[in-house]
Amino acid sequence: MDIRITDISGQNGGLKREFRVDIPSELLKYGMLSYLSNKQKNSRIDGFRPGKAPTNFLVKNFGHEAIQKTIENIANDASNRIAREQNFRLATSPKYEIETLESGDSNNVLDSSIKIEFELMPDLPEINLSEITLFDYTVDINDTVISEHLENSAKSKTKSEPMKDPRPAQVGDTLSYLIEYSLPSGETQTASGELVLGQSMFPKEFEKELVGISAGHEITQKVRVPKRFPIQQMSGQKVGFKVKFLEIKNTVPHSVDEDFAKSLGYETLSELKKSVAEKIKSFSDSLASRIQLENFIKKAAEKIEIETPEGLVEKEKEARWLSLLRSAAHKDASYQDAVTIIEKMLGKKENEIMEDIRKRSLSSVRVGILIEETIRTQNISASDEEIREEIEAIAEKHNGQREEIYKYYSQNREELSKVYSKICENKAFDWLISQCKHENKNVSIDELKLLAKSVGVYSAHEESVESNIEAKEPSMERSLANQQ
Repeated sequence: MDIRITDISGQNGGLKREFRVDIPSELLKYGMLSYLSNKQKNSRIDGFRPGKAPTNFLVKNFGHEAIQKTIENIANDASNRIAREQNFRLATSPKYEIETLESGDSNNVLDSSIKIEFELMPDLPEINLSEITLFDYTVDINDTVISEHLENSAKSKTKSEPMKDPRPAQVGDTLSYLIEYSLPSGETQTASGELVLGQSMFPKEFEKELVGISAGHEITQKVRVPKRFPIQQMSGQKVGFKVKFLEIKNTVPHSVDEDFAKSLGYETLSELKKSVAEKIKSFSDSLASRIQLENFIKKAAEKIEIETPEGLVEKEKEARWLSLLRSAAHKDASYQDAVTIIEKMLGKKENEIMEDIRKRSLSSVRVGILIEETIRTQNISASDEEIREEIEAIAEKHNGQREEIYKYYSQNREELSKVYSKICENKAFDWLISQCKHENKNVSIDELKLLAKSVGVYSAHEESVESNIEAKEPSMERSLANQQ
C-alpha cells in the first residue's frame, strides 16, 4: 500500500520538473479514517459527547476535509522524497494539484493522483570577476568641505538677539516667555523658554493672537498643546496655562563661531569641526560602499546568463512593488490612489514601472543565486560572536529598547536565522567584490551624492543623516537618563 511516482517532465522542462503521484484507494481511505478518528477523540462536536460521534456522521460531515488533509500530507511526503532521491536544489517550494479525486463516502474512495511541480536552482557557470571594474570612491574631507557644511548648517539654524529699538511682535520674531501651567493631575509648574512666532510651537490659533503684542503681555488660556512642544510634560496634553512674554527679540542666523558650537552641545568650535570631519568621512565612506555594491550587482547580473527561476523573480517583483506602494502612500489610501502617486513620482505609467521592477527583480535574483553559490563554495558562515555583534548594532539603533530587542531575537529563531543569513550575504559580497578589478577615483561630496542618486541609494533617509551630521551624539549619562 504505497504511492507510485512517475516523472512526467519530458525533455524540455528547463528548470521545471513534474511528477505524477498515484495514490491507491486503500492508502487514501486509511489516511481519511485516521484523520477522522483523531478528530473524534480530540474535537468537541455539537450533539455528541467527546469521542462518541459515529463514524458515518464524521464521514458525511468531515469526509471531504479529511481527504484534503490526507492528500496534503501525502503531497508533502512525496515532495520531500522526490527532492531527496533526485538530489534537487529547489528554488521555490513545490506546488501540487489534484488530478483525480473521489471523496465523501468511506466505501467509495477510489484510486487518486496528484501532480507535483518543482522549480530548480540553475547551475551557475563560472564567471570571470576580474573582467568587472569597480571604482573605489574617495572624498577629500578638507577644511573647505567642513566649512561649507557648517556654513549651510548655520544658515538653517537660528538664534535670538535683543532688539535695539523694541517694537510689537511680528511673524518670525523670537518671543521669550515665562509660563505657569496646570497639568490634568492638578499639579502647577512653571517654565521658561523661547518660541519663534509662526513655527507652530503653540497652537496656531494661539500664535495668531501673539502678532502685535509687546513685552509684558500676558495670556491665560486652556488649550491642547502640540506634540512637538518643547516642554515634555505639556506635549500633547490639554492644559490650562498663563504665559507672560518677557521680551521680543530678532531671529537671526547663526554664525560659525564658538557660540554656534556650544548651541550644538560642543565645548569648542574646534571640537565641532573635528566631529563633523569624522562624520562626513563615515557618511561618504558608507555612501561610496553602497554605490560600489549597486554597480557590482548591475555588472554581475549582466554576466550571469542563466535561466532564472520564475517563481523567485515573481516573489521579488511582488516584494518590490509592495514596498513601493507602502512608501508612496499612507495606509488608508486606496490601491489606485497609491498607483497614481507612484506614477507622478516616477513620471511613468504603471505598466512601465512594473517592467522596470521586473528587470531589477531579475538582476536581483541572478545575483542572489551567485551569492548563494559563493556562500556554499567558499564555506562562508557566521559565528555566534558575529551574530551577537549584529544584534548589538540593531539594539544601538533602538536606544531605550535594548532589552526588548535581545528578548525578541532570543525567542524568535526565524528572525535570528535572518541575521545569520545577512552576515553571510555581506561576507559573500565582500569576497566577490574583492575579486573584481579596482580603480581609485577622487570625487567631491556633491559628485558622490549625484552618483548615489543615479543608482538609487540616496533617499530622504540619507539626506536626513547628512543634514544632521553636526548634531552631537548623546553621552552615556544622557542616554541612560532618557531611558529612565
